[in-house]
Amino acid sequence: MPHQDQDQELAQNLLDHLERLCHALEVAGDALAGGRLDQLLAAEPGLADAIGRWPALATLPPDADRDQIRHALGRTRAELIRCRRLGAALVELIRLSLASQADGDYTRAGQEYATVRSHGLEASV
Repeated sequence: MPHQDQDQELAQNLLDHLERLCHALEVAGDALAGGRLDQLLAAEPGLADAIGRWPALATLPPDADRDQIRHALGRTRAELIRCRRLGAALVELIRLSLASQADGDYTRAGQEYATVRSHGLEASV
């Protein structure tokens, strides 16, 4: 019985860490979506903490609720993908903004800045 309790504790520990990481990613994603760089910087310690405390599990305990863990992993993965996409869009927005402030009227590729398109983001600058 003590072994089963330990397995359940390990599984719950994993779920708690997944929830903490998912929440940290959600906060960072919301900051990115809202264009709030101050909130993005404020989200970093929570993200670092969630990653830094990640449990070292070689395998999942046999009686772990795999559906619950699978669901938590799916939510965390979705938040990570959201952050990656929003981060890429922010980088492109910054790049376009900086390009519009450059001397001259053309990009290195010879395009006018007003028609620069990249990664699905179209901007008129």
